[in-house]
Amino acid sequence: RLPVKPPPTLAALLLAAALLGLPAAAARADAIFINDHRMTELMLGEKETELTVAYAPAGKFLEKKTRFTGSWMKRFFGEVKEEKVASYFFLDRDEILEIDWQNDRIYVFPLQKMIDSHWVQNRQDDYEEVREFLKERYQSIPATLEITVAEELETVDGYPCRRVTAELVTGTDDLKKNSRSVTVMRQELWLSEDVPGYADVVAFREALARRLGIEAERLGNFSDLLKSWDGPLEPLLDKLHQATGYPVKSTLSVDAHYTSGLDTDAPQTITKRLKTETVTLREVRLEPVDVTRFADPPQFQIIINK
Repeated sequence: RLPVKPPPTLAALLLAAALLGLPAAAARADAIFINDHRMTELMLGEKETELTVAYAPAGKFLEKKTRFTGSWMKRFFGEVKEEKVASYFFLDRDEILEIDWQNDRIYVFPLQKMIDSHWVQNRQDDYEEVREFLKERYQSIPATLEITVAEELETVDGYPCRRVTAELVTGTDDLKKNSRSVTVMRQELWLSEDVPGYADVVAFREALARRLGIEAERLGNFSDLLKSWDGPLEPLLDKLHQATGYPVKSTLSVDAHYTSGLDTDAPQTITKRLKTETVTLREVRLEPVDVTRFADPPQFQIIINK
């Protein structure tokens, strides 16, 4: 075990508050969202995940319990493989903890470093060599991002929802092979501001955006797509401002289009679906966070990334 004093766990923080005599009503009510996540990937097949996201005064706590139910994975492992992953976001400490249950490790990241793409890329030992290779051989295609907001509301699981669709297209040209690879990500969200606890989600996003010094819209419902979008947000702000509410249901599809023979009169394109996923809100609990569920294991090795 590394000679590093572990940061206080969520359980320790809440226990300290109790010992100081703080009444439960003094803190904002915790909000816990339990979602069902189903995904099918080209190589890994199907997997089912129980996704729990909790918002408390200390920060945001995310836990994924995944079962790889695809036939290929079951044949490979001889059974249904299960995996557990957890991430904790502490605003007051400017830290993110990632719990690696498979290897008994806790990774600690500073919040500010997570928006430093150069730092993230340089965590790979061969990043500089890889970047030079890519620069000489590949040329990026300007990405496009379109967002459509439905005018009429739809009722999903009892909630009035507005459907918002986003499509992100990215691609690269292989100058050596005279080919082009294009990836199309299409996401549909059914959003409702009537979901209990949604105010806690907004408060966390706004606080995190202030900490990181970025636009709050980048941390909103389309944050995953915006990670791959290098263009300006200004043309999209009007639509992003309409994409408010908690996602009662969301779908995502990722398609890959590979075109060869760009230098010929008859280029050929092959299309494959890489991934589909559906996330549905199962339950919302406005109650104190179960500290035993989200406490980081004290016996795990702590690795601090600066």
